[in-house]
Amino acid sequence: MRIVATSGGIELGPHEGPWIDIVPLARVEERGEALLALASRLARLPGHWSAWDGAWRSRSPAPPELQGVTGVLGEEPTLLVMFRWWQRQAPAQAIAVIEQAEGSLPLSLACACLAAARAGRRLRRAPALMATVAEAVYGEAVMLLRFPRGEEVEEMARALAAALAAGTAPPDPGSASGIARALTRASRLLWHEEGARLARRAWRPHGRWRLLEQLAAAGAEMWGIERVAWGRSQLTVPSGHEARTWTAFAEAVGTGLPDRAWRHLVGTRSLSLDSDFPGARAALDPDTCLSFARALLEEASAKTRYVLEGGYRVIVPRDVAQAYGVRQILIWAERRLLWASFLRPDGAVTAPCSWDTATGNLGPSVPPEAAPAVALLLSALWRDLVVGGEEATPARSRLPVSAAGHLPPSGQNASATARPLPSPVRPRPVERRLRVWASAADRRAIRQAVTLVRGHLRRLREGQHPSASARAAASSYGIVLPPGHTFVRPHARGGTVFAARPVAARGLASLLALTR
Repeated sequence: MRIVATSGGIELGPHEGPWIDIVPLARVEERGEALLALASRLARLPGHWSAWDGAWRSRSPAPPELQGVTGVLGEEPTLLVMFRWWQRQAPAQAIAVIEQAEGSLPLSLACACLAAARAGRRLRRAPALMATVAEAVYGEAVMLLRFPRGEEVEEMARALAAALAAGTAPPDPGSASGIARALTRASRLLWHEEGARLARRAWRPHGRWRLLEQLAAAGAEMWGIERVAWGRSQLTVPSGHEARTWTAFAEAVGTGLPDRAWRHLVGTRSLSLDSDFPGARAALDPDTCLSFARALLEEASAKTRYVLEGGYRVIVPRDVAQAYGVRQILIWAERRLLWASFLRPDGAVTAPCSWDTATGNLGPSVPPEAAPAVALLLSALWRDLVVGGEEATPARSRLPVSAAGHLPPSGQNASATARPLPSPVRPRPVERRLRVWASAADRRAIRQAVTLVRGHLRRLREGQHPSASARAAASSYGIVLPPGHTFVRPHARGGTVFAARPVAARGLASLLALTR
């Protein structure tokens, strides 16, 4: 490290180059090592990176074989970082030479400089995202042990993607420049079918998927990725939504979603990639949601009467639409795996998410804050489809739907009830038609049960269990009672208890009992 007295900055690297120069643009107290640490911190924040304009000492033209990038760091321009290397060197090699000359190099700074150099054009977020991921995975202090070769970097990139997805220890490239090279390669690999499939199949619920999303977002900006395709399907990669787009891509290729299923779930509809996922704003207790979901899945497993294969569209009741912000639920079922997308009131559809019908596990495409509510919603619908069948989800042709896509209010068209089917000896397939969730009579009975005075679920203290009468009362009102809860029957003021009418859509009844 050399101190530049005229500017108060520092220069890293051998005298003959390559170099990293850090120049204060504002009055800062830091000098020397402290200035280097400041640059490392600011590298993790969005900055303005671009190709170096070629200005040399005293503003004279630089030799044509000298290349570089510059970054203006800080919310208010605080530091100027210049990374310059000779044309005979690759940027990754230049970073390694600087690290070797200095004995160490801050990881965030190395990653940001290499990201900007790889892109060779104006960047805003990619260098900061690369620096943030590197610091989150490896920390800032990296010991210089070795410099990996090209083949090793490729293997490290694959191992790094799998480790982040699974939440396991990442590989150790042995140097800051090695980590920067592995992350840069991984950011490109994730946009290949092979890399996305590797990450999705390695994913576990405790994995660090959000870091993979940040890495993929950096890769999209660095490499100029505007569209991604697989099979006969494709996705546009809009600016600002690269992370969610990559997750949708990884979910599709990693779970083996067929092309025809993608067309059913998404088709020509506008794809919603924002963070406002259905259920994210529902004021529901996560633990209660998951308890309900498990209870509904247990009943569905024990009492299965129907099987689902292929695509279905289900129109949800207005109560659910208002609570979850969903007009329709589109699903595609194959064996024990189900994919679902949600049609929003604005006509956009969410990216398909996978859901294991046996365990209730959702894929990483559902944000963590929305996962409990989405698990409950899908569990309730699954229970009514495979247990209630035609009775709980009648075909659309028998019930009118408003122009907004909702079911009519209860009491209207009461004669349009579901056609009862005999219980088959073996599970039979549900006809693939547009369906509605619950008949008018069921919806009317469910609304009455959940809206009367004091008709509600009550959480029990730890170690307590609901009585047999409470279980029977909940069952009579079509509600699946989860562990740790009891049911207080609906009644009017004065103590009058209303008799329950059996309903086929017990999943919907349970969902609305909690939602209200």
